[in-house]
Amino acid sequence: MIIYIDAQKMADTGFRSELKDLCRSQGICGCRLLCLVEGYGGYGNIIDLWAQYSDGRMTSAAVKYGADMTVVMSGGTDAAELRGFIEMTGAAAVSFDRPFYEAGAVGAVMECREIRKAVLPQDTRTETDVPLVQAYELMKKCEGQGFVCPAYEDFMLDASHKLRHGNALCCGLYRNDRLCSFAMTAAMTEDTAVIGAVCTGKEARKQGFGSAVVLSLVNMLGNRRILLARDIDLNENFYKRLGFRDTMSLYILDLNKRS
Repeated sequence: MIIYIDAQKMADTGFRSELKDLCRSQGICGCRLLCLVEGYGGYGNIIDLWAQYSDGRMTSAAVKYGADMTVVMSGGTDAAELRGFIEMTGAAAVSFDRPFYEAGAVGAVMECREIRKAVLPQDTRTETDVPLVQAYELMKKCEGQGFVCPAYEDFMLDASHKLRHGNALCCGLYRNDRLCSFAMTAAMTEDTAVIGAVCTGKEARKQGFGSAVVLSLVNMLGNRRILLARDIDLNENFYKRLGFRDTMSLYILDLNKRS
């Protein structure tokens, strides 16, 4: 049985505890789903949340934010019911942490297995209070193979809300007051963080800036489990040098392309 979870139910201590237990056993999707509930659950109809139950136990959950849906599943998920439900939600794209439905793997998920101390290049400094306009301008300049910049308004609204409510951290690497490299958490809970938006200006590459900004952010995240998603064919060796190892894949179903 799949039921809609309203804002009052989202705030219920017992429900939150059960949802956290389900999400902790997942990867990026579990962190993203819980981050959205914690960050937006008390703000009207910004997100929609559903939970699937079997014999009184939560077996899967799905959150819809805009046109994107994120799903987490356990071994007891009723896959047939979940498939039928997804068709009715109006979502354009659905993300999963495991093979399901017609979703294909679009990314490799890596986990930080060794916390390494950041070493900053000479004459640089890190800042956590990075103006988001600066961050977006750098991201836009770095758009290309393996990195697609989100729409400006979507990024600004989501990132600023998460930062204000403690659901995100930013790290910028500066030289001579110029932002040269940037990284932030795309999702963050008390247990897990997902690093995203990693970018370095073309003039600052091959100088250790990217490594420094990623490790600086890792050092800020404390004892959290730290994950990131990369393109299947890109950046594997870069992140391995920083202590990350492949753990699973990320799957996305593009409903707009289904016949």
